[in-house]
Formats: sequence, C-alpha cells, structure tokens
Amino acid sequence: MIATSDRPQNIGPGTQLREIAPSQFFTCPKCEAYARQMDAWGGSGCEERFEEIVNYWTERGKSPAVIRRLPMPFNRHIARGWVWQAIDQAKQLEDPRDPDLDSWPFVWTYWAGGAKAKGERNELWYSMRLVQKWHPSARCIVVGDKPDWYEGEFIAKPRISPRPHHAFKDCLSKLLMAAEHVSQFIWMMDDVYWVKPFTIKEAATPKYVRHVSQQRYLAWKPQNAWARTRAAAYQWLIDNNRPTYDFAAHMPQPFLSEKLLAMEAEHKLMDNYRNFECLYFNCHHSAAAEDWGRKFTRICKSTDKLATRHKLLNHTHQFFNAPMREYLDSVLATESEPVHA
Repeated sequence: MIATSDRPQNIGPGTQLREIAPSQFFTCPKCEAYARQMDAWGGSGCEERFEEIVNYWTERGKSPAVIRRLPMPFNRHIARGWVWQAIDQAKQLEDPRDPDLDSWPFVWTYWAGGAKAKGERNELWYSMRLVQKWHPSARCIVVGDKPDWYEGEFIAKPRISPRPHHAFKDCLSKLLMAAEHVSQFIWMMDDVYWVKPFTIKEAATPKYVRHVSQQRYLAWKPQNAWARTRAAAYQWLIDNNRPTYDFAAHMPQPFLSEKLLAMEAEHKLMDNYRNFECLYFNCHHSAAAEDWGRKFTRICKSTDKLATRHKLLNHTHQFFNAPMREYLDSVLATESEPVHA
C-alpha cells in the first residue's frame, strides 16, 4: 500500500532518484511502487529509513534483469550515493526557503535574428516562463536584443560585427557584459527548458557531459567549426595540465563574474577564440562539477510526441516545431506547485 501525502507531486526522493539512477532500475511495477513510496515518505522520512532504502536498491541492482543492462559497474556504495543525493535534492525542493534564489539571477543571451520563431511563445518565451513556473520570484535578465513582448530586466548589447567565430564571440561578448552588471549568474539559452521542478543548487552546479581523455582527444577528428573550437580548448588544457571535461553541454551553467572577466583578460578569447565553456569550467570549477550526461534530454530528430523523465530538455534549431510547442505548453499548464512561493 502506498502512503498518501499532501506533498506536491514530482519533488519527492523517489522522483529525484529516477533522475539520478539508470532507467533500468525502474522497469518493474514493484520498483515504480517503491519509488512512489519514497515520495510519500518525503526527505526526512527517507533519511530515517536510509539503510532500508539502500538495501532495496542494492538488491534491485543485483537482479539479472538490471545488471546485464547497466551502462556502468554497480555496488552498494553507488546506491548509497544515489539515495543521499535524491534525499538532498528532495529536501531542497520541499523547503520553501532558498537562500540562493536572490543571489543567482538567470541570464539569457539573445539575438533576435537567430530566433527560429518571432513574437510570444518563441524559444526564449518558453525558456523564461518555465524558470518562472518553478521559481516565480527568480530574477531574470535578457542581454542582447529586447523582444517586443518582454518587460523584464534588460541589458542592451548589439550583435558584434562579422568576424571569424562570429556567433561564439557574440555570445561571449554578451556574457562579459552581464559579468559587468552582476557578480554571478546562471547562463541560460533560449532553447533550454526546465520541464520539471528544479532547485537553484542544481541550476548553479557546473555540468559536464563526458570526460575527454588524452586518448579520446587524440583520436578525435573535429568536423565543424564548433568542434574545432572545443579541440583548441582541450589542447590548451592538456598542455597546461588541466582537467578536460566537456562543459559545452548546452545546459544551464553558473558563472562567477570576476573569474569570467579574468579569463578573458588572460586568454583574449574575443581575438583568439577557443571554446570558453570548456576553458572556464575546467580551469575554475571542475572540482564542483557533476556529470549530467544522462540527466537531460536532447531533441535532434523528428518526433510526433515528446516525453522525458529528465528535468532538462533542449533541442537543435530545426526542432522547435509544433510537437515541441505542444509539449512545452502541456508542462506550463500542469498544476504542480512552484518550488518556492
């Protein structure tokens, strides 16, 4: 029997665990039921039953149906880490006070000429509305061009003149402008969407999608300009004995303005461009970073109906289409409680 709860849906430890653990753990009705039971217990209840919960998922991970399909080794220590992380995230979502909300504004760099759709209900509109759905008092800032429908905080920054790596440098120039106005911020892109409740801690966590080892880097043959800018960053990082994680992930990323401005002063990327995300985060924030490679959904092929178990969704340029709008509208229409009042 699943205990009932007045707690808002989609924020409990069981739901958070589904975001963290591989999907192979949740392929049977009993496992789905146990995850719902964790939601009903809540963060504090799961803390009280921590060892019991770890035992359950450890045994689940040993079952032949799971272990032969797992993309990684598994043991009890891994289960403990997953459960602690799920409980911690759930408790943050359950607590209506978030001291980080005021100190982490969300910044969108925006060039109207690059938007696939114009006017309201374009990519930027959805991206901002979904942040505000879960965090109604979030500080939101647009840097670049001001949409006709937008009435919020705005920093004007015209598009830079044409030059090599034009789009990348233009985006960086807008982030540098933001860094002159606020001490720290979470960089959002107009085609990145929080489609489920999230904490400010999650948004302000540096996110990488893979580790690029020296062997992987040397075997890599970049096929386009964006890949070549990443390769140039990895080469510098390897030459200078720095970590080489792939932070060019098209996900929300936190920047400390003083460090971002110092990076530009040192490397002069506006003249000699390398991928600034890989350079900045590997130099300054790799120790605090998390692997989000399996924690977001990227839409890069045609589909008639969208669904995801993840909190983050992004898409390539051509797939901001009718199914995408329909899905985002459905998320906005849900009656889930905001994370913070």
